Amino acid sequence: EDTVGAMMTTDYAWIPENLTAEVAIDRLRQQAPDRETIYYVYVLEESTRKLRGIVSLRELILAPRTAKVRDLMESDPITLRADGDREAAARELALYDLIAMPVVDAEGRLVGIVTHDDAIDVVVLSIDKEHRRISLGLKQVSDDPWPLLADKFPSGMELSGSINRLFDRGAIVDLGEGSENRAPH
Repeated sequence: EDTVGAMMTTDYAWIPENLTAEVAIDRLRQQAPDRETIYYVYVLEESTRKLRGIVSLRELILAPRTAKVRDLMESDPITLRADGDREAAARELALYDLIAMPVVDAEGRLVGIVTHDDAIDVVVLSIDKEHRRISLGLKQVSDDPWPLLADKFPSGMELSGSINRLFDRGAIVDLGEGSENRAPH
């Protein structure tokens, strides 16, 4: 699926806005072992899970112990929609130079986050598809290149037979299991 929801993770750190910095840090210590990243902490309305803001771990650590999270948080964070396009999300993450971005549903409830490594995976896949498209001289590329390659062979030529002949000639090297990294004889 090409949506943000398909690439997000639900392993994020969160706290309610009424905590002090000291209590928030204690809660994060409990959450941290099970979270993908805790650089950003998502501030939620506990009863609805609506995203109220974001605070960085750095801001919490440097804040006075009695400071309220609601006073430290960024209350209008940039968000992604779960049903949004994943390539557009990757571009936004890069544009704002963020480690992660919150993903919300239509009601503004936090449903996950997209991390920079998830975005990199999307960009690499997109570049790979574009490279295949250009290499094959095609208008578009699907995830499965075999039907596209079939169009490049003369009519009536069986694709699998053509590939087998390339192996037989040593034009393709099988680096799979048991091949011992040698070209076929």
